[in-house]
Amino acid sequence: MSQSNFNFISKVYDWLSTFVFGNDIIQSQTVFLNHIKEGDMILVVGGGTGWILEEIDKLEKSVSVVYVEPSSKMLERSMKRVVSEKLKIQFIESRILDFQSNQQFDIICTFYFLDLFLKQELLQTIEKLKMLLKKSGKWLYADFYLDDKSPCKHKFVVKLMFIFFETVANIQSQELFDLQLCIMKKGFTRLLHSKFKKGLIQSSVFGKG
Repeated sequence: MSQSNFNFISKVYDWLSTFVFGNDIIQSQTVFLNHIKEGDMILVVGGGTGWILEEIDKLEKSVSVVYVEPSSKMLERSMKRVVSEKLKIQFIESRILDFQSNQQFDIICTFYFLDLFLKQELLQTIEKLKMLLKKSGKWLYADFYLDDKSPCKHKFVVKLMFIFFETVANIQSQELFDLQLCIMKKGFTRLLHSKFKKGLIQSSVFGKG
């Protein structure tokens, strides 16, 4: 299993991502949050500094969140987020493949998370999330995307990202797989889809079956 660790850049991570990708990085993660309903059980995986918790809170719905994040520094920053009493949050420091739960979730959120993994671990992670999602649940996804038709500028940006995060966070992956295709091959259906940054950034809603 990869041993990536984002502790070193936890204080500048949000600034850095916004500096490089602007508001698109934010919009890609919030565009489908309206699928969250009153009373939902939500699993946020690899949520980083936790700013998404404030966005969920803005929905003004009583929901419960299990927040799984392997970086202790990221988790510390997440726990300092100011949210209303409507948002019940359980913070767990864990890698997703080590995370154990007897419950299934109405909503799973993975934003810029799956691109960290080598192929085998990626597929194992998708299987784990499938097990954790209710039959009627929805997976809210946002991440980078490349294909043969992607402009060289996009490929260059992704290559630089992998080099940077290998250096500062020890990520093992050096290749951006077609993450959405991997998800669909594991039995998910893409229900909604949106593109940002001319397709470099893509958001989707997946359902089981």
